[in-house]
Amino acid sequence: MIETIIFDIGGVLWHQPPTPLSDKWANRCGLSKAEFDQIVFNSANYEAAATGKISGDVIWANKGEQLKLSPDETAELRTDSWNGIWNSELLTFIKTLKPHYKLGILSDATSGARERVETWINSDLFDAILFSYEAGMVKPNPEIYRYVLGMLEATAVSTLFIDDRPKNVQAALDLGMTSFQFTTTPQTITRIQRLLSL
Repeated sequence: MIETIIFDIGGVLWHQPPTPLSDKWANRCGLSKAEFDQIVFNSANYEAAATGKISGDVIWANKGEQLKLSPDETAELRTDSWNGIWNSELLTFIKTLKPHYKLGILSDATSGARERVETWINSDLFDAILFSYEAGMVKPNPEIYRYVLGMLEATAVSTLFIDDRPKNVQAALDLGMTSFQFTTTPQTITRIQRLLSL
């Protein structure tokens, strides 16, 4: 019986905006879209930042230097990178689960993420919220799943985990959780309802 449900954020509860970040910024930086995306989204330092070894401020300062942006421009770009779309339909559905299930968040992110998402992701709705930079490890490391299960005082066999990345879903399955990959909001809600027999 499922008693606990854990959600990823990016690609599940939050999605990239329809217009790519590079449409606004690549030309401004004097780069092609591919060059811009390489610097912003494929940083060699990302895992160090996502595991808390360096701060989000440091990694964004480094990106700003590579893009030849001023500190104010870098701050603007960083804010723009968070201007995605919150999945209000799924969040509204999750609110209906709150009285009956323990709810958690497990998300890979760099420092500062908690503050940037707190309007939507907070203790009013979720019983435990864990970001990778706080745990010092990223998914699919099995220890980060055990960490959030401990925060929720939950067992793997009584937990449902939802993520958009197959490797993260597989890691949860390997630990004995029920898990599936997010594809669409209607599919996700329907699968949750079936698993919970709602």
